[in-house]
Amino acid sequence: MLVCNDKGLECLPEITEEDLTEIHCHNNQLISLPESICNLSRLRILQCTNNQIRDLPESICNLSNLQRLYLGYNHLVNIPDSICHLSGLQELFIHHNYLRILPDSLGKLMGLQVVNCSNNQLIKLPESIIALKKCRRYFHYNENPITYVYPDFLDFERAIVNRLKRQINYQTILDTDVISVIFGFLY
Repeated sequence: MLVCNDKGLECLPEITEEDLTEIHCHNNQLISLPESICNLSRLRILQCTNNQIRDLPESICNLSNLQRLYLGYNHLVNIPDSICHLSGLQELFIHHNYLRILPDSLGKLMGLQVVNCSNNQLIKLPESIIALKKCRRYFHYNENPITYVYPDFLDFERAIVNRLKRQINYQTILDTDVISVIFGFLY
């Protein structure tokens, strides 16, 4: 495990320890990730929250064992399509960035259970996310200026709402309008 949180780092050194399973570099000044990270075939957790990362290397797809990717509070403007090759990815936190679109390939990540893409500049969500059955409970997209929703997405959102209702034993306090506020979307 490599931990370099709160060090004021502007770049990470080239990383050659192939057995590394976790990297935690929260709260630094990182602008990018070194390509060498993408050669860490055993990496399971990459936590780079609260930096200034602008983009991800296309070769991020080489991280075949990556399960958790934390990139919230950065300066990301896009996510590479190659992310669809991270077949073991379970959690994706890309909230509080500058993303305008998400790659349609996101829907190929069938193992995704949690996605937080809230507080970006997303104007629409990819139609492919409807296929993310495991993710229906924890898909956060609030605080985005979404202007277009695919018709099937309403069924996706209703599935989220129905699970939420079951979790709280149908408390009457939650009606459609309150739920819309929670998810940042109006029916």
